[in-house]
Amino acid sequence: MKIAFVVPPFFKKGRIFAEHDLVANRDDCLRPFIELHKALAQEGIILATADELPICEADAVLCLNMPQYDHLMWQKVVERGIPVHVIALESEYIHPLNADPTLIARCTTIFTYRDDVVDGVKFQSIRFAQQLRPPLRRPWVGRKFACMVSGNKASSHPNELYSRRLELIRWYDKHHQDMFDLFGTDWEVPAPSNLCMRVVRRLPVLKNLMAPKLRVYRGTISQKLDTLAGYRFNFCYENFNSPEGWITEKIFDAMFAGCVPIYWGPNNISYHIPASCYIDASKLSEPQAIHEQLMSLDDAQCNGIIESIESYLRSDLAAKFSVETFVKKVVQRLQMVSGK
Repeated sequence: MKIAFVVPPFFKKGRIFAEHDLVANRDDCLRPFIELHKALAQEGIILATADELPICEADAVLCLNMPQYDHLMWQKVVERGIPVHVIALESEYIHPLNADPTLIARCTTIFTYRDDVVDGVKFQSIRFAQQLRPPLRRPWVGRKFACMVSGNKASSHPNELYSRRLELIRWYDKHHQDMFDLFGTDWEVPAPSNLCMRVVRRLPVLKNLMAPKLRVYRGTISQKLDTLAGYRFNFCYENFNSPEGWITEKIFDAMFAGCVPIYWGPNNISYHIPASCYIDASKLSEPQAIHEQLMSLDDAQCNGIIESIESYLRSDLAAKFSVETFVKKVVQRLQMVSGK
């Protein structure tokens, strides 16, 4: 069996499987697809990006997020009558096509994080897959207080959390700049909050004038784990606080680094990750209340949270986020639909 993988342009020419590409595979983020490629090969199934394996030669199509309406793929699969499987990992608030009912109707399978739509038939449950490992256990002595790794982004969606991140960043910048470090991209330019700001970001003089002036900003980083391991607390807010099941790598980065996650995500987070493994920022909301809560935690309490994290990462509950589970689910579904 041959499967054509429709991916964003950046990942064409097989780059989505490029294990040693330090740009594309930063922090080993492509591991689920690398291992999927290997597992399918062991089953005698060829998986190649659609620019290298034309759809006219494929037995099925796999897509990383839903392709556009006018993507040539749709015409080809209709002509040939082959199945289409979509791994819908991007939030539908950023990529609305992942929730488009007309496009969904064209597909055989939607692999989704959406807990509220999974039916075990067309909608198959899948997670942002992680290389599960125990947390780093470094002494608290010598660690800095808190950090955040986040890009400067904006959204008008009512469930966005970008503004909550910025509120927290500005509070620390004003009140405790020595206790908080910000890392990430695009903090030297204004956030793309509207069309005007998107234009300003392309104008050298204006973008510098209108960029947020943050004393806590420390630039970009190449390896998140090494950086986070130098802090007691990591603020890891998702881009949005819904829909149910929207849990990305952010909280796992903090857990693997052995620092206490300050998390804000979907309302059903405790269904997937025990509440003992993080501080729920949504229940405190205001930056000062969050800061006071963190200041009240001593080393023994922080160690207790890390111990809970370690137990969780070794449990069956965490296994659904593993690379192994991701690969197993996709391979089994592809084989089942193909009859092999």
